[in-house]
Amino acid sequence: DMDTISARLVQQYPDFNTNWGVNVVPLRTQVTGEIKRPLLMLLGAVGFVLLIACANVANLLLARASARRKEIAVRTGLGASRWRIARQLLTESVMLSITGGALGVLVAWWGTKALVALSPPALIDLKSVSVNLPVLMFTLGLSVITGIVFGLVPSLEATRFNLHNSLKEGGKNVGGSSGGHRVRSLFVVTQVALALVLLVGAGLLLKSFNRLQSVAPGFNPQNLLTVRVSLPVAKYEEDEKAINFFKQAVERMKAIPGVEAVGTVNTAPFTGLYPGTNVDIEGQPVLPSSQGLSTGVYVTDRGYFDTMQIPLKKGRLYNEQEATEMRHVVVVNEEFVRKNLKGEDPLGKRITVWMKDEPEPTEIIGVVGDSKHVGLDVGVEPVVYWPHPELVYAG
Repeated sequence: DMDTISARLVQQYPDFNTNWGVNVVPLRTQVTGEIKRPLLMLLGAVGFVLLIACANVANLLLARASARRKEIAVRTGLGASRWRIARQLLTESVMLSITGGALGVLVAWWGTKALVALSPPALIDLKSVSVNLPVLMFTLGLSVITGIVFGLVPSLEATRFNLHNSLKEGGKNVGGSSGGHRVRSLFVVTQVALALVLLVGAGLLLKSFNRLQSVAPGFNPQNLLTVRVSLPVAKYEEDEKAINFFKQAVERMKAIPGVEAVGTVNTAPFTGLYPGTNVDIEGQPVLPSSQGLSTGVYVTDRGYFDTMQIPLKKGRLYNEQEATEMRHVVVVNEEFVRKNLKGEDPLGKRITVWMKDEPEPTEIIGVVGDSKHVGLDVGVEPVVYWPHPELVYAG
């Protein structure tokens, strides 16, 4: 449906909407990020741990069956069939796995309560995270299946013996058959192989995490606190009122003991997408909107750069008058200069940012360092920083 709407927009506004498409994502993904793949990876790791534990328990059951070989021989001598004895051992294995599953559910219930209590309250739909009926049914089914699968081999192996030799004290088969030794060796090899895969995967994840932490975001995230403010349009319909509100709010926050700097921005880093549009540069040929240059647009005050510790590379930042009155000035990042002003001096250049119904040329007065906005794994995009008077509604 959205692709159909996008196609109609291209027909209706070919100059602007050509080559633009639609990307639809669930609200949960938009708010919490793409967590499905990490959760599947975690589920796979848990599955490997489960297999290691099951192989270990199966090995212990084999060893226990070897120790009970004389008991099993006596039962056989009294008339018990091989299948009857295997059923008894299999029942013991299933009961063991169900007990382990029940203890696991108890730990998971406590752990879930603790994680929810420690999680940030802003996470969407956090109250729905719980150990519910589907989880219990899944655990029960998995416990029964693992009990049967990994208890079947020890049960069948325990019933393979020479009755006469097993009943004799000190018989050569009391310690177990050669087949049983081979099965136990196979379980040991399986455990080592699965553990090796887990260790390699964990090592790669730690390496990726370490490399991700070494990526410089372009600002200093230490001791930063963000507050989201939404102004009611009915009360702050006039631009001047909105600008005065943010100005007074910043001054009051600066007066709080311990606060070193305060700044405002329309979209904080790593909180989602940010506005973007086309841009024309004076002196360069004007291209159709579908082929022209594009840029991200932030609405900030001067204090934003000081608060985030984004360095000024060239020129200057807004002065007091430019921060409260529309003076048609703008600050850009280094990527904007590299991509759109190759080899040219950006200071004094006039650009037209198509963010308004009637855009006007604005002058570049400064260049600041690049900073990441969407995520550490996403490259830096060209960015234009506007003072509040230029675009109040985005503040």
